[in-house]
Amino acid sequence: EIKELEAVGAKGLYDYAVKVVENIGKVSTLNSLNIYKQIQLKDEEEGYPLELFLNMVLHVCTANMKKATKEKAEQYLETMRLVYEYRGMFKVKGANKLALFDIFVLDLRKVWREK
Repeated sequence: EIKELEAVGAKGLYDYAVKVVENIGKVSTLNSLNIYKQIQLKDEEEGYPLELFLNMVLHVCTANMKKATKEKAEQYLETMRLVYEYRGMFKVKGANKLALFDIFVLDLRKVWREK
């Protein structure tokens, strides 16, 4: 995984994961559904490998929980729960990863939607 991070650029992937987590509830649904364009959902596609992206989202949540308000900490925890739940679904053979990724993004939007 470390070699993969070096190959895709760990800093760029981290920055992208931060943008996703911080803005998922603020951007339009259409913009949020375009997140997949930076993620490699199939082996032959370009972009950040899905598993690395999900791991980086977990890292972003963990890093920010300590300094977060109670409400934000709950959002980070729920985001982590969703990542673990969907990560297993992405590994199911024959799963439509694009459709699953869109549902994942919509679920994230529910967690982070501004109140």
